[in-house]
Amino acid sequence: SLFPIIYFAIIFAGCKSDSLTGPSSYFGKVENMDAFLDSIIQNTNVPGLVVAYRDNETGFTYSRTRGYADLARKTPMDAEKLFRIGSLTKTFTSTVILQLVDERKIYLEDKLSKFFPAVPHSALVTIRQLADMSSGYSEYFDTEEFQQKVANDPSHAYTPDELIGMVSSLPLKFTPGAQFDYCNTNYILLGMIIEKVTRNSVAEEIWKRISIPLGLKNTKLLIGRKVEGDFCRGYGYESTMLEKYPPDFTEMVDVSSAWSAGSMMSSMEDLIKFSKALGLGTLISPEMQTERLKYRILSIPRYGYGIGVMHIDNYVGHQGTIYGFNSIMLYNKEKGRTIVVYVNIYSNFMSQFIAENLMDRFGVT
Repeated sequence: SLFPIIYFAIIFAGCKSDSLTGPSSYFGKVENMDAFLDSIIQNTNVPGLVVAYRDNETGFTYSRTRGYADLARKTPMDAEKLFRIGSLTKTFTSTVILQLVDERKIYLEDKLSKFFPAVPHSALVTIRQLADMSSGYSEYFDTEEFQQKVANDPSHAYTPDELIGMVSSLPLKFTPGAQFDYCNTNYILLGMIIEKVTRNSVAEEIWKRISIPLGLKNTKLLIGRKVEGDFCRGYGYESTMLEKYPPDFTEMVDVSSAWSAGSMMSSMEDLIKFSKALGLGTLISPEMQTERLKYRILSIPRYGYGIGVMHIDNYVGHQGTIYGFNSIMLYNKEKGRTIVVYVNIYSNFMSQFIAENLMDRFGVT
């Protein structure tokens, strides 16, 4: 190792979630990262954040919390809070899909029409194309029907068929397989396939196949609007990003609106465990892990997308946005590095922005 064998451990008094261990050569980088996190709380409307960076190669661990978990009660953020993980759900849904391929119950090249012939264009689209976002289906989130329903009737409980129906009259945007287009519709359809093939709920299959084997006590698919346990409050839509204290959206919209594309909850420690399992392929065969990690480079060379996984440099994982929350989890197999970040505000970029700062400040290679 290039690092001197001198280690420091700092536990900050008064904040049970802040901890630091590792080589002393990191100390200056840590001060810079701390200042960066402070600046986010001071200069944006992010109410609170939780950050974890683990480097098995050097023994460096960096855990930080900032801001508030509950603005109304002025409850400080802590790393044990539960939160909605949005599109990180896709990594769980795609893991179940790949397990079903391992079990020979489905095949990646199966056409959607094998399971749901009534869905428009289903004879043209494969399971692989749904999973790697190359199907050409339109995004139901973007339809006027969906946006009006969420705005006017947030407690409405959606069925998967209802969500798919919102785009069923639209043509495919391109020939399936020809290009990448991130689209939640794909993962609603994958959830429907899981339920048809297993004759069980997606929620139960994820719990049984992933949460139990990995010991993820706080990781499951939510239903309805209510949250239970030591849950973080989540705030704001994108349109309120400039407001200092945007509305509390924690229990406003029924999560069936995102279902197998985005309705799960988890905790920091659970995501640290799962991101490692995702990066190592713990729950699927080596063959399926190879398929999962095949990726299409996106518009910027730093980024790619495989089967339910984002690639950022040498890291794989996903980021997620859902009403009130934004999170990211990443794992670098070569270096044994894990990054998990979440903020309790609706944002398409903040957790990824923080994660990329961690990568760049503490070393990417």
